[in-house]
Amino acid sequence: MPSLEYPVTRRYPWRWTTLTVCFCAGFVLVALGLFNFTAVGYNTQSSYYDEFKTSNGVEWKNKLDVKYTQGSSMKCDPSNIALGGTYRTNNAIFALNVESLRDPITSAPLGSANYSGDVLDNCRVNRIYMMAEYASHQVTYRAQVACRSPGLFVNFTVDSVATIRSGVPNGIVNVDTLGRIDNEQSRPEAVATSVLYALGLDVLASVFFSAPTVPSSSSVNNGTATSLWAEWDPLASTRDLPIVLSGLASADGAYLQSKNASAFDSQGVSPIARAAMRNFAIALHSAILVDVGSTVNLNMDTNILTSLSALQSRIQTNELLGTFMTQTVGSANGLNFSIPAAPLLLEDPKQFRLPIAARQVGDDNPARLVQRYLCHSLVLKPPAPLIVDVMVATMSMFMVGWGIAQIALMYVAKEHSTNGNYCSCPVCDTYTHARVPVTPGSPKYVNTPGDRESNMGEYGWTSARDLPR
Repeated sequence: MPSLEYPVTRRYPWRWTTLTVCFCAGFVLVALGLFNFTAVGYNTQSSYYDEFKTSNGVEWKNKLDVKYTQGSSMKCDPSNIALGGTYRTNNAIFALNVESLRDPITSAPLGSANYSGDVLDNCRVNRIYMMAEYASHQVTYRAQVACRSPGLFVNFTVDSVATIRSGVPNGIVNVDTLGRIDNEQSRPEAVATSVLYALGLDVLASVFFSAPTVPSSSSVNNGTATSLWAEWDPLASTRDLPIVLSGLASADGAYLQSKNASAFDSQGVSPIARAAMRNFAIALHSAILVDVGSTVNLNMDTNILTSLSALQSRIQTNELLGTFMTQTVGSANGLNFSIPAAPLLLEDPKQFRLPIAARQVGDDNPARLVQRYLCHSLVLKPPAPLIVDVMVATMSMFMVGWGIAQIALMYVAKEHSTNGNYCSCPVCDTYTHARVPVTPGSPKYVNTPGDRESNMGEYGWTSARDLPR
């Protein structure tokens, strides 16, 4: 066996080597522990919320802050808005029936759409329709509402909350049944309901006081109207809520329909009935805008529920004559009415809790569809599973890394050493190259601990590969 080139002149520095290895291993263990805490220390918890919540997400470095992670990791799945479905806003005045859905970018029709709690402040009422049936003494109002947001383009149909029908006592939900909680009767649905109910009494009393005639094509005598309808345009800029369509029909199938109010003019529909119908349409328009939050950036003088000046200027009372109206007694908001009711509304609006606060830019609790959202968030694991999972993951990764390091060091030792034992680079191994060359007459060389062979007394073997074979 070839002999060593240099004798060993000092012992290997086991103490400092051990301390260095332990320090590095401890540092690696701590680093792996923190890494695995962020990786396996949290569970995903899912629950339903009434409000759509979003967060910017949590980065790896932020997961060490448990409070921040649990509060900023909320992600919600959007709910589904289906064609033909019925929904309500948080103002809870009307039921909104989805008439059509479109893509907000391409305007392509959709059967359903994702809804992520978009604010409905950007809504408008396109049309208001009215149908009166003389046989049943029932009047029905319906409005078409269009709402557009970055993620939603939908048309709703809204039916009046007031059932205007003769013989039905309190044909709507009386505000007295909404509960006795403080300020409950000041909520938007209670105020709007009482106003619509009062004005609905005027419609019921005036429309059915007398029925107009309808020209008949099959008979010499004109027939009596069995139904009457009208349509108003809230978007008109020339007049305040003008009639854009009017019509009447009789039992023999004859009908008369024309643009504007021509059909009513020609058949002598009572101005009292026309004023009462228009008053209710104005109130319905204002209530819908409050319900969908679209009093934002609008002239506050146009909504009778949020402005007393609008109430005084838009609601007509001078043409409402009780002598030409069917006597009807009803109650709304705890008050007893004797027809007509609109003058009482204008004289004492505080009894109806008017005005109500208009939605402003930046206000809290904007108008949104009331939906349930499935939301996911990160929560810290219980202590026992947390400790076990972090320790198992940390030790597994450490042992894998330790094994890979050993394999790499063995490869380096074999490929880059002199005689399979010593590094040939002086900079790499200061211990090996601190030894002195063999000279004749040198003192007895130092043996390394564990040397037992007699023929090993001259040289200090530092590796099992140097032992004789």
